[in-house]
Amino acid sequence: IFWAASVAGAARRGVGAARRGVVKASGSWFRLWPLRNAQPWMAQRAVWRASVALATVVCAARRGG
Repeated sequence: IFWAASVAGAARRGVGAARRGVVKASGSWFRLWPLRNAQPWMAQRAVWRASVALATVVCAARRGG
């Protein structure tokens, strides 16, 4: 449900906003990179967020933004 709502929200905001979200998510992943061995769950959560953001961009682009 949350994922579907985020996709709909991204489609309303436009592809540009969704792409900024991907950059933000990937940036958080790079900040967490040194911690991946100490706290792997944080890294996994960052990867999950980035993948959800990427899927949001794809769906928004297919809908025409």
